Amino acid sequence: MKAPTALPEARPDTETVDSRIIALMRLILAVSALLIVIIAPSEPDRLAGPTYAALSLYAVYSAVLYALAVMRPQALGRLDRWAHWIDVAWYVVLIALSQGTSSIFFFGFFFAIQVASFRWGFASGLTVALVSALLFTVVGYLTRPVGEDFELNRFLIRPVYLLGIGYMMAYWGGFETAYKRRLALLNEDEFLHEGVPRALRNAARSRVPWIWLRETNWLCDR
Repeated sequence: MKAPTALPEARPDTETVDSRIIALMRLILAVSALLIVIIAPSEPDRLAGPTYAALSLYAVYSAVLYALAVMRPQALGRLDRWAHWIDVAWYVVLIALSQGTSSIFFFGFFFAIQVASFRWGFASGLTVALVSALLFTVVGYLTRPVGEDFELNRFLIRPVYLLGIGYMMAYWGGFETAYKRRLALLNEDEFLHEGVPRALRNAARSRVPWIWLRETNWLCDR
């Protein structure tokens, strides 16, 4: 009689861990931006009151999301699926209230693109990059400084960088997302049944290249 197969060790839910890290980073970025504009108030140079208010509300929003991710991750629900789009909306508002095409809040778009790419894959990340570039171009042009303060070169180059770097983030994030999904399949109970060698079970829990597992023919036989 064969000895019963040992149960795999308990591991934290990766999605929960990812949600906590993302929420913490969002909070750090929001609070850092608020402190920077307070300590070195070179921006905003117009609509300062509304900009400070919007940035403060974004910091509070980020703190609430982080508290939910730590204490009640299930409460996030669908909000977690759309959180990166809400971040895009926040940064569009902040750009419109501050210096438009020259706004320092432009860099917040990269955070939203990275979250979309590494959480939901290539298509989601690329969509966020495209929409962010379009919104930045439209809103930045409509709220641009008047006269000599308008920097045409910065206005033209920023959407290009946003699309280029956004595509790279989406590509890498999509690859990472697909990799995680494949590893999740390897950890399914129906795959890790009796008869699968210990080496393959260990490989399923490590970051071994998928092509190696395919070449072993274990995936093809099942």
